[in-house]
Amino acid sequence: MKKSLTRQERLRGASLIRELLSVGEKVGCPGAKLLFRENGLAYTRVVFIPTRKSRTAVERNRARRLGKEAFRQVKQGVKAGYDLAFILYPGEFTYEERFQQVSSLLRKAGLLQERSKGSG
Repeated sequence: MKKSLTRQERLRGASLIRELLSVGEKVGCPGAKLLFRENGLAYTRVVFIPTRKSRTAVERNRARRLGKEAFRQVKQGVKAGYDLAFILYPGEFTYEERFQQVSSLLRKAGLLQERSKGSG
């Protein structure tokens, strides 16, 4: 599995995203929220959505970039067959904080497979 986010792994299309936002299950933590649902595919698709409360494009793009990088680091442990939407709230979050948010949301949702200590 490639570590980068491939085109196929990105959730695109306004109708697909709108449907996920309206019927997906939700889990949250300070600074972020995860909406998810099964997609019937052999792979997981993901989208990162900064809220409109972010004042500038720079803030929105930074939030999206940090979220993508955090997900990229854990994506090999994520269960396949889900659509994921990460709602990213504004704030002065470091990469480590975004990584903790993404990891904890995936754990709360039961989508992060625990790796054995000997693998890797």
